[in-house]
Amino acid sequence: MASLQRYALAVVIAAIGFLALGGPTVAQGTLRLELADPPGGLRVVNDGPAPVTIQMAIAVEKHEAIGWVPIATEFNAVARCDPPGSATTVTIAPSSHLNVRPWRGFSCSGQCNLVCRANVYYGSGMFRFVVTAMPASHRITSAAFAMPAEPFR
Repeated sequence: MASLQRYALAVVIAAIGFLALGGPTVAQGTLRLELADPPGGLRVVNDGPAPVTIQMAIAVEKHEAIGWVPIATEFNAVARCDPPGSATTVTIAPSSHLNVRPWRGFSCSGQCNLVCRANVYYGSGMFRFVVTAMPASHRITSAAFAMPAEPFR
């Protein structure tokens, strides 16, 4: 009985580790996340032969003592700050990429919205981006990057 409990615990720990590392890559193509300048910059690259669809909203996680924690922010897979539309997904053509408008490190004015009453700068620390590929909701995680103690002016 004890060996069965140890085996079950090992399986759970392995599953948690697998999920913490971002899970599987996209099955419908080869999708990679490249960090770009300035800090908070991101390029979503589709190296595959087929289009890849991702969710418009990109998650941002901060490394805390307990691990990677999602933070509340506005960050979308957009190249320009056009008026908001109703799209919830973005398709990246084969052998193409999307240069995402950088995340600025703030809560509600993280990317395009420059005015926000309750804005918070998340400050220095280690962050990473999480893109969700559709339709199977595969998570692709970027490498960690540092944000400066003070926001860019």
